[in-house]
Amino acid sequence: MKGFIRLAVFASMLVFAAPATHFAEASDVTVAPQQADAPQADCQPPASPSCDYASGDRLFIPSLQTGDSGRCGTTTINAPINVYDVGFDSQMGVPLADCDVVRQNFAAFPGFGGYPGDGGTTVLAGHVDYHPNYQAVFWNLRQIQVNAEIRYQRADGRTVVYRVDWAQAISDANYDWGALVASSSGDTIVLITCDGLFDSATHEYSRRFVVHGVAAN
Repeated sequence: MKGFIRLAVFASMLVFAAPATHFAEASDVTVAPQQADAPQADCQPPASPSCDYASGDRLFIPSLQTGDSGRCGTTTINAPINVYDVGFDSQMGVPLADCDVVRQNFAAFPGFGGYPGDGGTTVLAGHVDYHPNYQAVFWNLRQIQVNAEIRYQRADGRTVVYRVDWAQAISDANYDWGALVASSSGDTIVLITCDGLFDSATHEYSRRFVVHGVAAN
């Protein structure tokens, strides 16, 4: 994934900019393969969108193969989850490399985001591919099926299980991204990656692929 989604705040409302907005490039980050948890870091604003810190949490999707098992060390998706604190610049964080995912912490925006087991909407982002030509952790996310199991293992040992209720590619520049990441009344999860055609001039994909799940336990 060479580009991602940028958040913007207008009139105290959280909205996503168009999917083609430049975010950050995977090639801008140099990280060894089989990236484990990020080091603890001072990610207070202002911070780079790649300023992730370790959570000790992990994401499991038993029905999907990871992109490059040789680099990621597992056959199915079993990824470390790092965290990015979304600041008042409203910019989402980017995964450190090809084998990790990043949870967007919306604590600065009441009414958005969440955490598994505590309610709300947990938002995770992962690369679909990675510089120079690797298949990344969400390479096969487009193959996920409704009712597939998503497991979020917290650092405290608790595992929250979700079931996919919908998954789709999104190219509409007017899509209501803010509604997607708004805190739900229950416990839901959103996975986001790139999809569509890659523009080598802008280093952006033409659309995003989104998976939505609801807690089953």
